[in-house]
Amino acid sequence: MTTARSRRPKGTGTLYRRKGSAYWWMRITVDGREERSSTHQTNWNGAMKVLNARATAIRKGDSPRPATAVRVNDLLEMLAADYEAKNRKSLKTVQGHIEVLKAALGSRRAADIRYDELLEFGRSWQRDDLSPATINRRFAALRRAYNLGCRAGRLSSPPAFPSFKEDNVRQGFVDPEDFGRLLQQLPDDGLRDFVEWLGITGQRRGEAMKLQWSYLHKTPKGEELRIPASDTKTGRPRIIPIAGRLVDILRRRRKRRRLPCPLIFHRNGQRIWEFRKSWRTAAKAASLDVLPHDLRRSAIRNLMTTGVDQATAMKVSGHRTADVFRRYQIVTTDDQARALERVSALHRHASAPARGGADRSGRR
Repeated sequence: MTTARSRRPKGTGTLYRRKGSAYWWMRITVDGREERSSTHQTNWNGAMKVLNARATAIRKGDSPRPATAVRVNDLLEMLAADYEAKNRKSLKTVQGHIEVLKAALGSRRAADIRYDELLEFGRSWQRDDLSPATINRRFAALRRAYNLGCRAGRLSSPPAFPSFKEDNVRQGFVDPEDFGRLLQQLPDDGLRDFVEWLGITGQRRGEAMKLQWSYLHKTPKGEELRIPASDTKTGRPRIIPIAGRLVDILRRRRKRRRLPCPLIFHRNGQRIWEFRKSWRTAAKAASLDVLPHDLRRSAIRNLMTTGVDQATAMKVSGHRTADVFRRYQIVTTDDQARALERVSALHRHASAPARGGADRSGRR
């Protein structure tokens, strides 16, 4: 038996089907003008919730401008302005996503974008060899743009966005012996010291390349680097005590300090931006298949295998949360083998006969 749907009061809008669309659409009057837009819902009950929310907003006077006037370009401009206003460190990255999204969807009406279209765009990017992580970040930027549009009252609701399974987590690392061979193959023009610093501290490359001599301060126990919040990914200041091999690295850097360059690590007075060619050449000569970011993972592994507690290791590496830190902890087959050997030794000790030939009950 089908339950009849009661007629809605006048002025509260109606739902209807649109040819070629899988979604329910809503029709409602705003300031004497009829507005039609998709609810982005295939279920009638879900669509009715969207319509009711829209009608409530209109009744309260919180009525956004008609969605038909809003283009995806408008939303992406809002996104760029939001990132600039908040001085986000990822502005350059999101600008790259914005350029691609503008080329693909910019001239379209924001209310007309559907899930199946976005899914097809994602698949086409996959065919262009983009990683699932990059595609998801691109859709995340677009979702953020839609949310800003809704918050500003220019849209009633965002569409559903696809998500692609990410399975590109690297497990690469370099052990201390291989790391030494890699360093010998790198040019000694500032890059070798820079890479050694990364391998010892596990510091993010983007943070290390900004380190300045003005951050270095003397303490009763030696020296320490006080990194301001503006130079860290987490937005919090950090302190790195200068100890161990870091003392030798800074001693070499002082000898090669070049005024007026304020940077600790530089190549001929210029900031170290990219060194892919030098890295590939050195890695090939050392017979290693590693990336620069693997140094961060390797440093964290070395901290943990030498018995450093997690809280201290996170301070050294600059991690803010334990969940992300654990992603960098590499467990090799050798680590597992050593663990099994320790367990086996425990069982051998437990099953060994007592001294003097007595069994566990004390009988001889």
